[in-house]
Amino acid sequence: MEARMPAQVIPTIENFNDFVEKMTKLGFRVISGTEFKREARRLELRAPRPVEGRETGLSYYANRILVVVWTTWMAEGQTIKKKDSGWVVVKQDYDKKPVYIDGPFHRTENFLLTLYQNAWLAHFRATNRPLCSKCRQFLRIRRGKYFKSRFWSCGCINYHDDKKPFHLDWDYGLPERAKIFLRRKRKTSAKWLEKIRELGREPYSAIKKRKPWVVGRPENLP
Repeated sequence: MEARMPAQVIPTIENFNDFVEKMTKLGFRVISGTEFKREARRLELRAPRPVEGRETGLSYYANRILVVVWTTWMAEGQTIKKKDSGWVVVKQDYDKKPVYIDGPFHRTENFLLTLYQNAWLAHFRATNRPLCSKCRQFLRIRRGKYFKSRFWSCGCINYHDDKKPFHLDWDYGLPERAKIFLRRKRKTSAKWLEKIRELGREPYSAIKKRKPWVVGRPENLP
């Protein structure tokens, strides 16, 4: 059995502009070149690999959760990077490292739609970040038993009458249409993982190999 990647489909400039417009309506904003350069100087950022040019990213911040969407789109060339994938990266409470990375999203048919749908999920979770019912503090995103599983949790047991942590399911509060989308996504993912394991390959290798930018001045991090 061979796990083949579907053919690449390159979005047009019209496709990408429509995507950005929809993301902007959600509350995302395009990360400007000036902003990126300023941040790069402040932190002395160094790319982990040769960079083709500046990739278009969009960010959204709510309730101390930062969502960054990387699109592989090159503003200068008005097309996608030669080799890359889309990603949705989530950080919380000023943590230096992402707590959740969704992807890779390959540039195949419906790439921008898939990227938007998964960005919407991260946006919804940030906007509707739940509170602990015991101490009314924001719940934090925690890693679950499996590689990409997550759940909401509060470990502030000193502020809980019963001195026990409080947890909620990762899908807590999502509308039904989002849950249907996730059920389909997880079913497809499970089939793909089964194929990968049958071939003796390592699951989630793209995420595990994904190297962050090197921070030369970590003291300037929030």
